[in-house]
Amino acid sequence: MSGVTNTTLKRIGVETGGTTTEAPEGAYLSYDGDSIFVATGCNSAFGPVEVGDGTVTIGALGMTRMACAEDLMTWETALTGFLQGELQYTASGDDLTLTSDNGTLTLKTI
Repeated sequence: MSGVTNTTLKRIGVETGGTTTEAPEGAYLSYDGDSIFVATGCNSAFGPVEVGDGTVTIGALGMTRMACAEDLMTWETALTGFLQGELQYTASGDDLTLTSDNGTLTLKTI
């Protein structure tokens, strides 16, 4: 992802099915070469990522499985459901937007 390699991004929110779920405090995504790390605000996930021309493909994520408050679990379910397979990306300044047929994830560089 040109301009967004080897960096940490704070989640702003994920929109799926017309519903926007805001990121909780402490949630972020880190990308470094061919790996992705996701902190949901409750659990952590990691996995492979492959960057193409305007696309990013996220492989199967390994994830911790702690039980958390319902609002955190709602966010985590929306996020991990979104972060699957091939996504389109656009980068503008400090912002990164990932899109798929299922919705949009907006992030900001921190």
